Amino acid sequence: PGWGNFEIEQEWLKSEKAVINLVISLIKEAQKDVETVNAVVFPELSLTYEIFQKLRTEILNAEPNIEFIIAGSSSNCSGEQCNCVLTGIWEYALSGGESSPESATVSRLTSQKKHHRWRLERNQLSDYGLSARLHPGKDWWEQHQISQRELNFFQFRKSSVFASLICEDLARNDPVHEVVRSVAPNILFALLMDGPQIPQRWPARYASTLADDPGTSVLSFTSYGLIKR
Repeated sequence: PGWGNFEIEQEWLKSEKAVINLVISLIKEAQKDVETVNAVVFPELSLTYEIFQKLRTEILNAEPNIEFIIAGSSSNCSGEQCNCVLTGIWEYALSGGESSPESATVSRLTSQKKHHRWRLERNQLSDYGLSARLHPGKDWWEQHQISQRELNFFQFRKSSVFASLICEDLARNDPVHEVVRSVAPNILFALLMDGPQIPQRWPARYASTLADDPGTSVLSFTSYGLIKR
């Protein structure tokens, strides 16, 4: 009975080189089907700040037309360990695609912390096969420092705006949602560590509230590992 805290170990990042090679190979595979790859998005807690920084350079080399990269990360620009979203957007995307030799390689980087902790319940422990690691008789809360809420908006292509939320932040109808509705971004990226993204599940229900009002397109993006589990 009672509750406890859990942390997520990013064992998939043991080989930094393998992660970078995988991403570049996926970009090259996508280039066979589309003229350009304009953005790269990772789900919740996919990377670290250090790997994100190295990937920005590698991705730009592989795809010169890249506009922005978004990733869930376990560390931020200030060196803090946290559940956050990192966003790198290139200067020519901010200027509406009017690039110069300088702006083509310059990107701005921001980080935004998650606003709510994940609470793992008994059914989730069973679904994800975690009962052997975490006692199913307890509620388990994500070990994550909650700080002041912040929400970053990014203008790109002159007249378009996007923003990002992390997992529970999409589901909680708190002051952040009021800000989202006030700004009405064209695209909202919801970075998840969750199961299959199908209409019957919670991400689709909560995404629909922002899609209906203010009419924002919401892309929920989750981890293949948890879909498999």
